[in-house]
Amino acid sequence: MAREKIIVGLDLSSEPIRAIAGFWEDNSSKIKVIGYGQTKSSGFEKGLVTDIVAASDCLAGVIKDLRKQTGADSGPVYVGLSGTHFQTFESDVELTVSQQKTRQIGRAEMASLHKACSNISLPLDRCLVQRILKDYSIDKGCKVKNPLNMACLNLTAHNYLITGSRTAIDNFKKVLVNAGILLGDFVISGIAAGYSLINKSEAESNNLLINIRSNTTEAILYSQNKIRSFNIFGTGRKYLVEQVARSLKISRDTAQNLTDKYGSVQAKLIDPEERMMVFRDNGTRSMARRDLVRIIEPVLRELFFKIKETLERDNSQYAEIEKVIITGECARMEGSAEALEAILEHPVRLGLVRDVIAEAQILNYPEWSTAMGLVIQGFKNNGIAQNETNGLAASWIVRARNWMEEYF
Repeated sequence: MAREKIIVGLDLSSEPIRAIAGFWEDNSSKIKVIGYGQTKSSGFEKGLVTDIVAASDCLAGVIKDLRKQTGADSGPVYVGLSGTHFQTFESDVELTVSQQKTRQIGRAEMASLHKACSNISLPLDRCLVQRILKDYSIDKGCKVKNPLNMACLNLTAHNYLITGSRTAIDNFKKVLVNAGILLGDFVISGIAAGYSLINKSEAESNNLLINIRSNTTEAILYSQNKIRSFNIFGTGRKYLVEQVARSLKISRDTAQNLTDKYGSVQAKLIDPEERMMVFRDNGTRSMARRDLVRIIEPVLRELFFKIKETLERDNSQYAEIEKVIITGECARMEGSAEALEAILEHPVRLGLVRDVIAEAQILNYPEWSTAMGLVIQGFKNNGIAQNETNGLAASWIVRARNWMEEYF
């Protein structure tokens, strides 16, 4: 099996950490999953490295397990990240067209413009993680999809820049090097999830992706095959579990198990007589399931309202959203999609992985969408996968290659 045809997606934004090894099948023109696994996060906390040795050993174990399943060394590993240290802002970069006679935008002008976009000055404590090209405009006015060969005096690229803490990114790079992992790229988890969930028609229309991670939640608005807005919220599954643990005075592991098994976002639909067993250090007791749900429901409803308020304030296209896709850690929780639909006032569907050959049904679940999307993006970046059923163009994401110069 050719090494260059194996891509690994490593999702560090989830708990547990999830990894998928994919192989490109020329006959079917689809990605076939040939290995997958998950492990409890060690050496990471709240989207940051807290122990380089423990984190390196944790990831080395994941890759070793994948190597046993696939029977081969993997190619590049695409790593999904999320955290509150990531920030987004808009950036417009303008280029004066050099061909004064024809005023035509050639490939040289396009290359110069994109190079300038990637060389934006940032504070010393920040580094560029991803640049998302929104669209172009010519002569500071007319928006265009593809300016190549058009005539104008000035060409402007409108971008979303996602930056991260330089210290945090440097520590992630050190962990990967210590674990013997060949880094393909870092990718924000929500953007990766979009590759496995958003089809061509959905990317062209106005659709919203809500990706609930371990420590954060990401809201990404798509329109006309572009990302129109990207927001990160500091509430994720871990915060929800911590609220359950604190309220019920139980361990975090017990709280997580209860949340996964009995969680719901619709307390009014829960039978008042339904009971569950709660394990504590001083023994086991029975309690009403509705009491648990009354802790969970306000946390997620507050998050959903915060998403709505932010998008309504910052996006004129919010009212035109046709569909919302919910994915990630709490997406399959009873009542999540229904509560989100009632609050956002738009139709909601569950984000399930598509267009992938996988024997394990679990890999279609929303929790695996980021890991699978990382594999898809890896093949697109390497010019192998060009699946028309997925509407997300690889050209959206411009790789920040200067990350790797120090280490590779």
